[in-house]
Amino acid sequence: MVTRTGYAERINAYADALVALGRATNRETALQRELQQLVDAVAREPRLQRFLQDPAVRNAGKHEALERLFGREISDTLLHVLGILIAGGDLRHLPAVAAAYVRKASELKGKSAGEIVSAVPLPEATLAAIRRETAAVLGRPVTLRPRLDPALIGGVVVRVGDFVLDASVQRRLEEARRALLA
Repeated sequence: MVTRTGYAERINAYADALVALGRATNRETALQRELQQLVDAVAREPRLQRFLQDPAVRNAGKHEALERLFGREISDTLLHVLGILIAGGDLRHLPAVAAAYVRKASELKGKSAGEIVSAVPLPEATLAAIRRETAAVLGRPVTLRPRLDPALIGGVVVRVGDFVLDASVQRRLEEARRALLA
């Protein structure tokens, strides 16, 4: 069994390897984009998630499926890393690896990394405005990765390290419920 500390160490090891590969090939931004596209695509397809997590499916079959599905959209570098994740039984942690990669790559550029969580996809202009305002509040450049969570109902949650701005409808409804029960 992998402890929480062991889990974090594994995630960080994969992210460190991706950062090193991105820097060595001068493809940090491209790797970030490819990783996010892959994470989003797998998240949208529950059948693909089940297939990739099925212990009855051989690792070679999982790798081949990913190569056929995404081979034109992602680099050989990322396909190789996916093969390592599959072989290590860690493919299910790909979203955490992607988030750690973004954080580490951003830190190397002097930025703070975080995420913007919303119920629906946000227009690029809205994302850019939230990035600017978050950077102004924190006093440093930020990289924010968009993530969807329909449970929010509406609004956004911005997380950068310990900083959390929760402007979601879900939070407002929870506050109203607590006020009514008090």
